[in-house]
Amino acid sequence: MLQYREFPTRTAAVFLLFAGPISLNFYVIMGLISGTVFDLSLDEHHGLLGYGALAAVFVLPLTGIIADRIRRIDPLMIVAAAVTPLACLYLLTGPVGNQLTTLNLTIAISSFSSLAALLVLWTIRVNQSIIARYRGRTVAALLTFAIVLSTLYPMLRQAGLFIDPKNLILPAIFALILLLVSISMKPWKQPRVSL
Repeated sequence: MLQYREFPTRTAAVFLLFAGPISLNFYVIMGLISGTVFDLSLDEHHGLLGYGALAAVFVLPLTGIIADRIRRIDPLMIVAAAVTPLACLYLLTGPVGNQLTTLNLTIAISSFSSLAALLVLWTIRVNQSIIARYRGRTVAALLTFAIVLSTLYPMLRQAGLFIDPKNLILPAIFALILLLVSISMKPWKQPRVSL
């Protein structure tokens, strides 16, 4: 049983660093809604938005079923967090033609799927590691950090600090850095309790 009198700062920090990948997913989804993330028309952006939402509909129950069947969900959480940043970093290779169309679809689907899977797995893992008294603060801090980051990215783009034409490379690098810092803090070694 988890017992502690003070807020578990280190444990919470490990899980709060997942706000980077979550904010990247928010940023991509907001870009799909506004039609600004790819060099496509608004209708094409909304088509990608539909495919992404459809993917999330399938990923949510699948993630729940898988999470119930396995004991350690930390590797799955890390993979779910890394998918979208890695897909965005693939833009550095300069894909053309059909590759670019496929990559746009991949980024759209992965942002929805990754967000759905990551939130399910993150919630289960936080419930295993942080007592009920401090869970609300941890969840509120994660969402606040993710929203701040996802609103900061458009401001950086308007200030001209993004060097890539797709405006996804810098947020993807930042998401991967936060994920690597979280991995270096070994989330799988945090205290856990069976639910």
